[in-house]
Amino acid sequence: MTMKTMIAAAALALSLTAGVATARQAGETESQRDLTCMAVFLAIADSQDPQMQQAGTIGSLFFYGRLQGREPGVNWFERLTVYATPSIWSS
Repeated sequence: MTMKTMIAAAALALSLTAGVATARQAGETESQRDLTCMAVFLAIADSQDPQMQQAGTIGSLFFYGRLQGREPGVNWFERLTVYATPSIWSS
């Protein structure tokens, strides 16, 4: 993966989280933050660019591992449905 692609992936991740960051609640847990990051990286993995797909897959697996390590019995993919709601992305 080139440096240019990695910078583009980071910029995309930041732009996608901008709306979510404004909607955060004061009592948000570490797991909720990790789930948000996992959702962003899954969106990056949906790119047409193979390098972006790879970066998104690696990032989403990283945050999935954090979530599973912290709370192993939770169905995290089911909880991702909140990110399919368009209102979560509006600021």
